[in-house]
Amino acid sequence: DASGASGLTGAKPDIIFKPGRPGDLQALSADISRAKATLGWSPEYDLVRGLQKTIDWYRRVWS
Repeated sequence: DASGASGLTGAKPDIIFKPGRPGDLQALSADISRAKATLGWSPEYDLVRGLQKTIDWYRRVWS
């Protein structure tokens, strides 16, 4: 959810949730089993750690 990135940055965004539209997906999740089986690949970081590293990079490069 949107609180993930804002929790890491300390931002307090005004998030407005609106009702879904016809045809919208209720949930979406990645399945990396094919990448693991075909390429032998698996992620180096979980989502929170990846977000934190990305935020740190942006702060370092763009500050």
